[in-house]
Amino acid sequence: MTDEIRAEIKRLMKEKGLSQRALAEKLGVNEKSLSRTLLDRGKPAGIWPDILDELGVELTLKRKGS
Repeated sequence: MTDEIRAEIKRLMKEKGLSQRALAEKLGVNEKSLSRTLLDRGKPAGIWPDILDELGVELTLKRKGS
């Protein structure tokens, strides 16, 4: 994920009053796994779809210049 997407995720978490710990609990993962996913470090946790779903958003890709 790009820095822009991670920043938007963090903004949405703040808007919804969700700490990393609270979001991790809702997703059923440990806080360290969520943190690594959000920081794009280590092996991807594969929880991005769950994160987006919990925050009520979807990721849409479109070609540059479109």
